[in-house]
Amino acid sequence: MSRLRQFLTVVSKELLGIRDAETLNTSRRDDRSDKRSCLMSGTKQLRRNGEHDKSRIIELKDAQQPRRPRQSQKDLSFSNFDANSMRFRVRRDDSLG
Repeated sequence: MSRLRQFLTVVSKELLGIRDAETLNTSRRDDRSDKRSCLMSGTKQLRRNGEHDKSRIIELKDAQQPRRPRQSQKDLSFSNFDANSMRFRVRRDDSLG
């Protein structure tokens, strides 16, 4: 578990641009294990130092969110939904068979 904490400390320092290890509040971060809480505690420390940059934090949040496959507009509409069977109609391509 301590190796995970060390790794998260190093990664969060590099992402947030913190130069020395003394600026991180490690005593409060010991009981926190997920990435979001580490990021938030790092931003609190940056605010105290006056180095807070909102655009950098937004970029980090966007980079950490998992990518979801985009759905086409056709998939989002109910034009291919059959209310009698309560299922979506599946169209089979003739080129596959």
